[in-house]
Amino acid sequence: MSKMNIRVHESNAIPDKTLHTVLANLKCLGKPGKAVQNYPVKRRGEIFDEMEKRGWLEPNSMNLTDAGNEEAKKWISLCQESNESNGFSVWAIKCSDDDTASDQEYYLRDGWSPFLTTAVLGDTIYVKCEGYKTSPEKVEKIVRDWFPDCPIEKITATPEVVSAFSNGFESKQREENTMPQSAPWEPTMKKIRELKKDEFFTLKPIEEPKESQVWVMDGYDRSERVYTAYKFSDVNSWRNFKGDKEVCTGFTF
Repeated sequence: MSKMNIRVHESNAIPDKTLHTVLANLKCLGKPGKAVQNYPVKRRGEIFDEMEKRGWLEPNSMNLTDAGNEEAKKWISLCQESNESNGFSVWAIKCSDDDTASDQEYYLRDGWSPFLTTAVLGDTIYVKCEGYKTSPEKVEKIVRDWFPDCPIEKITATPEVVSAFSNGFESKQREENTMPQSAPWEPTMKKIRELKKDEFFTLKPIEEPKESQVWVMDGYDRSERVYTAYKFSDVNSWRNFKGDKEVCTGFTF
């Protein structure tokens, strides 16, 4: 009985190659790809559970952990990316030198990032089009218009090119993560008596108020000994305020 149990357990074991292929696909394509398409839903769940147990996936998600990213780099060659099967078209643009390729890739990515993905290997820029974002024809026109004097060839992505796309994505993420972050908004509070005529304010701290939440300072009514203001959205809506009433200024409007 124990031998039979061992055989059953072994028959249900997920092959390491399947796990590594799924891992490579997740890193390069952002999806499991063909590696799981022939498995029933339950079996797919077992694959992802095993990857989570090994520390490659974040709990209940398709996001790779740091350990998963490192492990995936060992199996990039297993990635099942293919121009025909996955809708990807890859163009190789030969530049005059490495520096030119690096510079031009930056400007191309900056100008056309919603439609294509780029990577650089030496003096060659690789451009990948994902069919659900835009058509291969449109991306090809962009590439040829941008590089009228460079040799351009449509290719099938090699493991080295797939790895370049993956590494480029990681480096761009690192750049974004290390960019200085703007300081959180802090409201500027003033007393009504400190406001100038026609200065905008809100009754509560609001970073981006609606028109109906913005008031306009009018002035001081000596007879009533109050400060008056009206709504930005309705000049017929007036209100009196005591001079020590604190309001918010310095918002985006």
